[in-house]
Amino acid sequence: MDQKAQVTSLADLDGRAVITVSDAASLLGICRSAAYEAVRRHQLPVIRIGSRMFVPVPRLLALLTGQPVTPDGYPVAVDAQ
Repeated sequence: MDQKAQVTSLADLDGRAVITVSDAASLLGICRSAAYEAVRRHQLPVIRIGSRMFVPVPRLLALLTGQPVTPDGYPVAVDAQ
């Protein structure tokens, strides 16, 4: 089995819909336990699939860039007018 590539920069997110909480921690420069604590406090957005948790890349990028989000945490679409 191939070893998963570690997410260490925003460029590593290209084309990915979700990343693991551990990858988000690495990207944010925090320890894994701090990332899971942020999930518990609803400070880091996640979706759950079975027993696994994933961080949606669009929601993470919106959080990092300060882009407005909808009440459920998704980036607000900006009209190109």
